[in-house]
Amino acid sequence: MKLTPVDLARAPRLLPRSVWLIAGAEPVLVREALHQIEERILALGPIERNVFWIERTLDPGLFEALDNPSLFNPRRLFILHVMTPSWPGGLVSWLNDRLSKPEPETWIVVTVGGLERPLRESALYRHFVSAGGVVECWPPGALQWDAEVDRRLRAAHLALTPEARELFVHCTEGNLLALQGAIEIIRLGADPGPLEATAVALFLGSASRHGPFELAEAAISGDPSRVFAITRELERDGVEPPLVLGTLAHELHQVLRRSQSPVQPRKLHLYEKARRRGTRFWYEKLLALEATDLVIKGQRPGRPWEAILLLALRMAGLEWPGRRAA
Repeated sequence: MKLTPVDLARAPRLLPRSVWLIAGAEPVLVREALHQIEERILALGPIERNVFWIERTLDPGLFEALDNPSLFNPRRLFILHVMTPSWPGGLVSWLNDRLSKPEPETWIVVTVGGLERPLRESALYRHFVSAGGVVECWPPGALQWDAEVDRRLRAAHLALTPEARELFVHCTEGNLLALQGAIEIIRLGADPGPLEATAVALFLGSASRHGPFELAEAAISGDPSRVFAITRELERDGVEPPLVLGTLAHELHQVLRRSQSPVQPRKLHLYEKARRRGTRFWYEKLLALEATDLVIKGQRPGRPWEAILLLALRMAGLEWPGRRAA
């Protein structure tokens, strides 16, 4: 069984397969497909949820969790995020075995950040198609972009005038993560009724120039609208992603009191206010920072500016509806 994200949304609520592969370099579509599959499984009742991030080898904890089911909850969901462009050692035989002999009341969902030809032509991929389920997450092309914008605006119950819609399409520039981030920002502050172009421009940022430190300040102060506008501006201006990430890291370490550099008096209040969100919140962002660094270095699949935007929006406290930490 092979589906697109749109096919998955239209499919019956009860999933006919128990082992799934979600593949694609578009993180928004991969995340949304995972959420849809999870929703349908969780609707069956209480379930034990296990999440593993797999890089070069299988986590021994995966075998332990699979071999030791809970006595109180027979249903189990295993989510495996494969962080390498090729199948890690040991995973192929393990997944082939799960596909050939699926266990009752057990679901396995694998996410892979790519759809390169070697992956699609692999024997394991074909086994997923024949015995399990595959959701291929291709990014919308230029010809489909207007329709994608309209579809997501309708789903968010946002109405824009033709001029505002044209500006919205231009500001997001074919970037699905930027589009979804912009929609969430507007939803936070939009008044009822069709939005004018001036309102959209106000939400998505002005034409004034900003630097990486302004982006970091907007992130730790919890201002997703400014985060979105400044990130897009820095990308258009050709600022190097490592410089931007280094600035975000500096400010994040200041919030966590892990930096020995002096603090400007005007920022003391900003840091103290940010700390009210809790240490756990900021340590989660530190893990996201490390993942973003790997994307920028080319050691993990993804697009550097999309990873920076997602990190900065999370630092600002913006999360998509239905998103889980994993």
